[in-house]
This record gives sequence, C-alpha cells and structure tokens, in this order.
Amino acid sequence: MKGAYPEDMLAFYREKLEAPDMQTGDMELMNDNLSDFLGVKYYSRSIVKSLDQEPVLELEIVENRDESWATNGEVFPQRLYDLLLRLDRDYNHPLLYITENGASFGKDEVVNGRIKDNRRRDYLERHLESASRAISRGVNLQRYYVWSLFDNFEWIFGYSRRFGLIHVDFKTQKRTWKDSAIWYKYVIKNNGFSYARDDITDNQ
Repeated sequence: MKGAYPEDMLAFYREKLEAPDMQTGDMELMNDNLSDFLGVKYYSRSIVKSLDQEPVLELEIVENRDESWATNGEVFPQRLYDLLLRLDRDYNHPLLYITENGASFGKDEVVNGRIKDNRRRDYLERHLESASRAISRGVNLQRYYVWSLFDNFEWIFGYSRRFGLIHVDFKTQKRTWKDSAIWYKYVIKNNGFSYARDDITDNQ
C-alpha cells in the first residue's frame, strides 16, 4: 500500500527467521504497482498474551469462550470499527472493501420450512452498524460482502458448519432462504435498518 515494507518488521524477520534481503528491483516494481483498493477480511478479534516458548512472535492466543461466541470466534464488532479507522489513518485514506464478514452458529436446521438464524442476523447487523459508523467518520469504505451467500464447503470445518445466508441441503441441493437472508434483502432494499427488526414472517 505504500510501496515499501516497514523497516521494523524487516529487521524483526531478519533476526527471527534470517529472512533474505529484497531482490534488486522488487521495491521499484512494488512502488510502480500500488493497489487499487485494500480488501478487509474480518470475522473476530484475537486476544494474545506473551509466550516465550513460541519461537517467532512469542505470543499465544487467549480464548475465553462463552455462549456469545460463533464457531469462528468471538462476536466483537467494535474491533471492525477500530480496524477500519486504523487502516484509514495509517494508509492515507485508501479505498476499502470488506471482502468477507460472517459467522456460523451451528447446523441452521430447517423447521417447518423456515430457518430462524437470529444470532447470524444480529452478528451481521452489529458489524454493518460498525461499518456505518466508520463511514460517518470519513472512512472510504465502498463495498461489503457477506460470507457467504450459500452454505458451502468450508476449508477448516468442511460441511459441518454453515456460514451461508441461504441454506443448502447437501444431498438434494435444495435452497432455503434463512431469516438472515430475508433480513439482508430488506437492508439492501432500504439501504439501512429503518424497518422493524422482527418484520419477518413465514410468507416473506
């Protein structure tokens, strides 16, 4: 994003991993081909503590799981807001896209033709609100993509966890809109949250 690597990180990796010097011409090539936008993939924050036995970063992740956690981590939308402001400040107001944001909370079972995934809907609403707050502070955020439109094969959990707005019966390939998908349709249609949160019925 700046046409160079941070000098402190170059020194760190040379010390820890004996990283080689840059090849001649690499920095010029990088500087001549700066990114058009910065893509942000955000699901959760990480809390870490010092761990001397870890050979490189000397850190380990601390997890204090409770009922609010998603399969893929703690639900903490405030950190998305903090991250967007930091990127805006540190990289000279870049064009930002949120390229992935979503959560899995279990099997998302179909009951009487409906999937009431209220926790996913709450997750998405809180993160969209954080993104909206960042925009109101001047952050140049232009795109937001939910992960994912459909339930699919997830690279860590396989088919055992569902991240999609639309349920997929993996045996029959039948698609069923979850409540979060219906809710998100109205977010797009109204460009905001100016409708009743519970205005979702079996007929929608």
